[in-house]
Amino acid sequence: MIKTNIKTGLALMATIGLVSLESARAQGNLVINGTFDAGMDGWTVTGSAYIWEPAKGNPGGCVNLFGNLINPASISQDINGLIIGDVYTVSGDYLGGYTSFGVFVDGESQYYTGSVYDWQTFSFNFTATSPTTTLILSYPNLGTGGYRIDNISIVAIPEPSSSCLLGLGVAGGLLFQRRKKGLQI
Repeated sequence: MIKTNIKTGLALMATIGLVSLESARAQGNLVINGTFDAGMDGWTVTGSAYIWEPAKGNPGGCVNLFGNLINPASISQDINGLIIGDVYTVSGDYLGGYTSFGVFVDGESQYYTGSVYDWQTFSFNFTATSPTTTLILSYPNLGTGGYRIDNISIVAIPEPSSSCLLGLGVAGGLLFQRRKKGLQI
C-alpha cells in the first residue's frame, strides 16, 4: 500500500512538473514571420515606402522602411493569444540611424535611433490589457535614410509561479524518494 502511494505521488509530481514546463514553453513567439524570411507574409503595409530585402537581414531577409512626411512607412500585425495581465517582451534588430523609428504595441511606444553600420537590438516589456493587440513598426522619415528591421518577436515572460510549481514537484519527488528508501531499511 505504501509503495503504491509513493509511486502515485511520484507520478503526480512528475506530471505537474511536465505540465508546468510545457505551459511555460507553449506560447513562443507570437509574431508571424518576424524574421521576414518569407517576404512580407503576415504583415500589413501602410504607405508605399518599404522594400523587402531577402538577403540583407540579420541574417536572412529583412524589411527596409523609408518614406516621407506625406506618406510615412509602417508595417503592422495583429497579435493574438495574449493573456490579460501577463507581461510580454517585444524585441527585434534594426540598422539605420538618420532619425528614429517607432515600435508601438498595446499602448506602449518606443523610439529607437541606430547606427548606419551595425545591427542593434531593441527590447521592451508591456503588460497585456487585451487578448489581441496590434504591433506597429513605423518610420516617419524626415527626408533621408531608412531602417532595416529584422527578427521581431513578442514572447511571454514566464511567471514565477510556474517555476515555483516545477520546484515543488521536484522537491516532492525527492521527499517521496527519500521516504521510500527509509521504509525499505
